Amino acid sequence: MLILSSKKKNVLLKGIEEKKDHVKIDVSDPRILEQIDLINFTLKDLAICALIKPFIEESIDDIIHDFYHTLLKQPELERIIKDNSSVERLKLTLKQHIQEMFTGVIDDEYIAQRHRIAYAHVRIGLQSKWYMAAFQNLLRSVINKLSVVIRNQTEMERIILATTKIFNLEQQLVLESYEKETDRIREQSALALQQGRMDIASRISSSSEELASISEETNASLEEITSNAIEIKEIITDNNQSLSQVQGNSTEGKERLEDQTSKMDIISNHIKVINNEMTNFERNSNEIKDIVEIVQGIAEQTNLLSLNAAIEAARAGEQGKGFAVVANEVRKLSENTSTSVGKVSGLIENNTKQAKVISDLILVINNLIEEGNTNIKDTNQFFDMILKDIDEINVKGQTIGSNIDTLIQVLEEINKASETVTASADKLVKVIEDLEVQDHLA
Repeated sequence: MLILSSKKKNVLLKGIEEKKDHVKIDVSDPRILEQIDLINFTLKDLAICALIKPFIEESIDDIIHDFYHTLLKQPELERIIKDNSSVERLKLTLKQHIQEMFTGVIDDEYIAQRHRIAYAHVRIGLQSKWYMAAFQNLLRSVINKLSVVIRNQTEMERIILATTKIFNLEQQLVLESYEKETDRIREQSALALQQGRMDIASRISSSSEELASISEETNASLEEITSNAIEIKEIITDNNQSLSQVQGNSTEGKERLEDQTSKMDIISNHIKVINNEMTNFERNSNEIKDIVEIVQGIAEQTNLLSLNAAIEAARAGEQGKGFAVVANEVRKLSENTSTSVGKVSGLIENNTKQAKVISDLILVINNLIEEGNTNIKDTNQFFDMILKDIDEINVKGQTIGSNIDTLIQVLEEINKASETVTASADKLVKVIEDLEVQDHLA
């Protein structure tokens, strides 16, 4: 180990003037030259740094060991090292870095290397406070090692001053680059954030406008569907009213048929009585037979027409008035029947004794009545079927009406919700526009 005794005074100082010729400060950036001048870092100081390089190199392994031994006690620094490199690799880098500080040359490449170090520190997330603390420990370790080998107090003071200046310049360069790189990253992040916000705002605005458009189209469709549903309900209501009227008419027709059946039964009973009484009607049988045939034909046609008219009236409802033609035919047949009955009355007066013929006629009439009763019963059953179908239609119509009411209510709720969505989309667009204005103002 090289040790300069205190008895050998000014050993290093004697070599400063000669060493000045071999060191240089060649920096093109005038601001850095101002920084160097501000700390009064001269060629003599740089020459001293070059003169003590052998002592630094002799103790550099111990310096680096002490440096990392202290550094690794801080958990965050230990994590940064393990996440980005290894201690052994960093020791080699630091060794080269320290040796460069004592070469006696400060030029643009030296400055650029310090900038690269700062960029690397920012990249791995090393905060400036940890850098300054670590660098202070490094300076302390260097001074401690130098104080062991250099015993001359005067030279030691000059060496400490020069070493402190080179370390100070190092910190200035690195911290300035720290700030520049941090500002650059911050500005870049701010621009990226602003651009991201603008992109998000643009997408949200576009989506909001599209949502508002969809909501408006949905509202229009819902209004149309609601209108159609209301119209359908009105049609169903009208149909139910028509069915109720048809049901009433059918019920009335059924009651009339039942009344007619009752009357026909009474007539049948009377005819049976008359048949027992009419035993003497034998004269004018041929004329009475013709008249009876006429009456029979009229009765059949009347019965058929009345049946058809009743059926068509039941089916047509209010439109049953269209059966006036049928009613007219019934009227004509009724007139013929009246004429025939008049003839029959005259013949009856002249042929009161023709009981047998009348009995036969009554028998035929009775058969016709029974047949009419059968037809009336069939018609009555037909009315029962119509009434049953109408009841089922009414029930279904009421169910459909209830469902349509529910549908209309749901559509109205959806329409309100859609209007709310539209309003929210409009508000969102307004918020995005306000954000864009704020971004432009910022």
